[in-house]
Amino acid sequence: MMSNKTKIKNIIFDFGGVLSVLDINISRQRFIELGVTNIDDYLDITAQKGFFGQLEDGSLSADEFCRRLSELTHRKLTLEQCAHAWRGFIVDIPKRGLVGLRQLRAQGYHLSLLSNTNPFVGSLMHDANFDGEQHPLTSYFDAAYLSYEQHLMKPDLRFFKRVLDEQHYAPAQTLLVDDSPVNCAAAQQLGINTYQPANGENWPALIARHL
Repeated sequence: MMSNKTKIKNIIFDFGGVLSVLDINISRQRFIELGVTNIDDYLDITAQKGFFGQLEDGSLSADEFCRRLSELTHRKLTLEQCAHAWRGFIVDIPKRGLVGLRQLRAQGYHLSLLSNTNPFVGSLMHDANFDGEQHPLTSYFDAAYLSYEQHLMKPDLRFFKRVLDEQHYAPAQTLLVDDSPVNCAAAQQLGINTYQPANGENWPALIARHL
């Protein structure tokens, strides 16, 4: 939603559901196979609960999460098994999104990444060959704000405000691209413009109408 006619100069992108296509059911099934029979008490498409949520807000490390999950399932689990289960959320990372980011930067827009995520998924974003062309996802942005690194999570207004303050973004000149209506509503409270694409939507073909 555009609140005024001010020219957009800055764009804040979500990862899950925008740059990647999400499917909670794959991750859910993988955790069940690890022995988490009550997975619905922890896993959600938008916000995780219990010690799953602590992993995403940075109050629990990857090693600590693996230990807690091992205790819950009564079996010794590895970091690789935990990563495999978490990464089941991501079913695709369309190339069109990465191309779209390159085009926006070439047009002079300032881009930031703002994601509720955890070390198992975050390590993919930092991977030096994320795009298959020897670039991490973070290299597509001027700045990256990942919840487990920042110890804040959307829709906390402080998380959005941190990006605005540190990147010197004027809210009226900033667009948030996020598939969560709750996150978009929070950003609008600060005067940030929003575009809420559906999970997996071809946002590069539609974003121009929001700029």
